[in-house]
Amino acid sequence: GELLRSQIAQKRKQQILIGAGLTMVALGWLMDGIHPVIKHIWTSSMVLVSSGYCFLLLWAFYTWIDVMGHNRGLTFLKVYGMNSITVWRVKGGSCSGSSWHAPNNTSPINITMGKKILHKYWDNL
Repeated sequence: GELLRSQIAQKRKQQILIGAGLTMVALGWLMDGIHPVIKHIWTSSMVLVSSGYCFLLLWAFYTWIDVMGHNRGLTFLKVYGMNSITVWRVKGGSCSGSSWHAPNNTSPINITMGKKILHKYWDNL
């Protein structure tokens, strides 16, 4: 986030994102022979591969939206991105003390509250 908000030139930002992405993907797959890429147990090689793919996707979206200016029809994604915790709560996620609980069902109360919050932000864009 800091990289994209910084005063660095767009071209340099793109180079950093694609360089980091390609490097991580390559290192992750090279490690596969020593430490297999296994999603189920999130091996270190899996973390490198998936992080690299995330950097490549960030590079692609940054290039498409911010550099090339294609931003029509993306309002929903802006609302969703600015309210990720609300969306998580709508899906039933919770926190008690130091323990986080992933959503395992959808509560009608959470859906109603989440819709109200999302509509409030949606109307203000």
